[in-house]
Amino acid sequence: MNVRAAYPTPEALEQASVSAVAGVLLKTLLAKSPNGESAFHIRNVIGEIRGLYETRAWEAARAVSEAFGWLQARNFICQAPESDIGWCLLTRDGMKAARVHDFPTWSAERDLPETLLHPQIAAECMDSYRAGKFDTAVFEAFKALEVAIRQAAGLGPEFLGVKLASRAFHPVDGELSDLNQEGGERQALANLMAGAVGYFKNPQSHRKVDLAAWEAREMLVIASHLFRIVEIRSLV
Repeated sequence: MNVRAAYPTPEALEQASVSAVAGVLLKTLLAKSPNGESAFHIRNVIGEIRGLYETRAWEAARAVSEAFGWLQARNFICQAPESDIGWCLLTRDGMKAARVHDFPTWSAERDLPETLLHPQIAAECMDSYRAGKFDTAVFEAFKALEVAIRQAAGLGPEFLGVKLASRAFHPVDGELSDLNQEGGERQALANLMAGAVGYFKNPQSHRKVDLAAWEAREMLVIASHLFRIVEIRSLV
């Protein structure tokens, strides 16, 4: 197994990041089945790797099990069709990932802890983000923000995008504007909301936009922060 070659001792395996171990597993599984059609049983693979270590075998097995959980969460492995539970295949995304030359760097660039996002933003966009559909993820996040603004402000469907955000956060009489704030701050927030919807959501609505993982990650964090502001204003 390539796992033993990458981590000669169980201590090395335990100390490695989950994503790094997952990358080694992916490449090992692809080498065994280059076309991705041969099923493997997670328990069997874990048992085989556990048997490679004379000491701390249980700890080594746990590290590998955690890596399989990481792969499942990112749709890199899936249940094998017409097989008993536990028999899995590499997904199409998994086979692509397994062929990445520098997997640790590649996966780190795509990593986005859900704790950084508002739960509703995460629910809308994380599946697309993890599948590498970064433009779709950004669109979904800012669409959720737009829906939240409309609902919180009680505005009708005639208000869309920039017009909607500008109306809801108008510094003088906006439904979501905080009149206790200084006027310049109210105007700045209105500009920020309208600008974010116009700059981040609208391009994704009209054309295909190629985004890098880091770009999408930063945009999603912005969407999440703005969503929290809308949520707070809706409770006032």
